[in-house]
Amino acid sequence: MAEVMRMTEMIFPVTGAYDFGLIADYAKTHSSEDRALIIDVGDGTGFALRTIIREHPEILAS
Repeated sequence: MAEVMRMTEMIFPVTGAYDFGLIADYAKTHSSEDRALIIDVGDGTGFALRTIIREHPEILAS
């Protein structure tokens, strides 16, 4: 599954589908450890969420 996600990322980048910078900007002024701004509800290994967090470290991961 991980290999499929990597290949898919090359063709259709996770962060190319949506501007997660909007969430990152919001997180800068509204960060809270008791409220998630983004969640990964997939059935994989969290590849998409890790990619988003890597590009936008302002979005806190917990």
